[in-house]
Amino acid sequence: MQTGTVKSYNAHKGWGFVECNGQDSFLYKKELKGQCPTAGDQVSFMVGTSEKGTIATDVKVLVPAEEAFYFGEIKRFNPVKGYGFISCEAFPDQDVFVLKSELPQGFGPEGGHCKFRVVKEEKGPAAKQLLGAETARWGFIECNGQDTFVNKKDLKGHCPSKGHQVKFEISQTEKGAQATNVEVLVSDEEKAYFGEIKSFNPSKGYGFISCEAFPDKDIFVLKSELPGGFGPQGGLCKFKVSHEDKGPSAKEVTLLGSAGNQVQQMKAMGYGYYGKGDWGSSGGWGKGWGGKGDSWGGKGWGGYDMSWGVPMQMPIPWGKGYGKSYGW
Repeated sequence: MQTGTVKSYNAHKGWGFVECNGQDSFLYKKELKGQCPTAGDQVSFMVGTSEKGTIATDVKVLVPAEEAFYFGEIKRFNPVKGYGFISCEAFPDQDVFVLKSELPQGFGPEGGHCKFRVVKEEKGPAAKQLLGAETARWGFIECNGQDTFVNKKDLKGHCPSKGHQVKFEISQTEKGAQATNVEVLVSDEEKAYFGEIKSFNPSKGYGFISCEAFPDKDIFVLKSELPGGFGPQGGLCKFKVSHEDKGPSAKEVTLLGSAGNQVQQMKAMGYGYYGKGDWGSSGGWGKGWGGKGDSWGGKGWGGYDMSWGVPMQMPIPWGKGYGKSYGW
């Protein structure tokens, strides 16, 4: 076991460097088990090796409990009740409680990644000084013990989830191996996609989503499939698809990023779009709020994070792999 100093660490990218005796060792998020160090923090660690050089493993951040930061994912948040919960590897037995007052602008997008401190209350850990609530668009796949970087653009509109098996090609970049032409190997009813709301008419109660996975036709979406019946044009979303007679139709839509924040803000204000059964109880704007969006996203670097894979024998290096999660 060695002791060193964190030279740099980017919580949302999930990597940094530790310096010990004049030598830098690569620091992976997965070795921190939910801890989130800051440059200058002292850490103890074991030294391992990889193709990129030495890496720090079994890392422990050596700061007082009240100064320690953690990294987690907003599991759920109720803007009306004003609280929610964060999942974090450092607290495997209990989610971390968070009050609306501790969140930036009072909003907590489900699936958002965040950095925070913790105080121990009678009922369990509570988050304080929460920073950021971002969603990530990259990740890692493990195949035969090697991590391979995967970028959103190589998923072609697909949005893999925890435990999904994938097939991919491998290309080499300056930063190492990267997965390309990724194919998610799950049944059609289990597949999720990533897209952008192209248009939405609140009075007619429907709109359309554009998605790379469906290049020839936009995806129809009913107001009833949107959180609170709200579909901001240009908003990013995750959804499943059913194939109707007239074409693909979006189901179980979750709004992401700023679009998700808009929904939470409107819920908190108690207003919604035109129509019955959503936020308003009659035509025009009404009081009340609609259904909660599904929680999703992932641990790891916002993406696939360590499992196993079996390579296929092909001229181009292909492989199958399992990922633990994918966060957007």
